[in-house]
Amino acid sequence: MSQSSHWIPRFQVLADLISYDSVKNDYPFLDCIISRESSWNKNAVGKAGEIGLLQFMPATFREYCVEKYGLKDDIKNPEIQLQCAKMMWDKGLIFKWTSSKRCL
Repeated sequence: MSQSSHWIPRFQVLADLISYDSVKNDYPFLDCIISRESSWNKNAVGKAGEIGLLQFMPATFREYCVEKYGLKDDIKNPEIQLQCAKMMWDKGLIFKWTSSKRCL
């Protein structure tokens, strides 16, 4: 796998989510969060163990995405991360991302 395949074109990642009105309206915010968290690298791993585009901590991903929202337990899947992030933001859980204050 070449290094360039780790980065996902922004329009490709968000194309499925644009149909959601709340995401469409928040595109600049979503773009900012992902840019700051992972630089759009779907395979990014942070120093504290954060994973993927949105740099979910495994415990947070499991608690919210899998247990509360019933999503597939696949933390490395960018589509699942984006679905979960949208659900979390709709519930007012934006503070889970430390970069969120810099993107508002």
